[in-house]
Amino acid sequence: MVALGHADPEDPLQLVIGFFAVFLGAANAAGGYIVTERMLGMFKAGGRKEGGAK
Repeated sequence: MVALGHADPEDPLQLVIGFFAVFLGAANAAGGYIVTERMLGMFKAGGRKEGGAK
């Protein structure tokens, strides 16, 4: 985001690359939260049946 903020407004290539980098970083962060939520859901005890294995 800092690099995008220092991009030359006259150069559209710098702005496009900077915007794309910020977009990918935000998508990576959001995806990390989604994956973490799914992994934590696998360890919840609510899905197990009582009474042992058959």
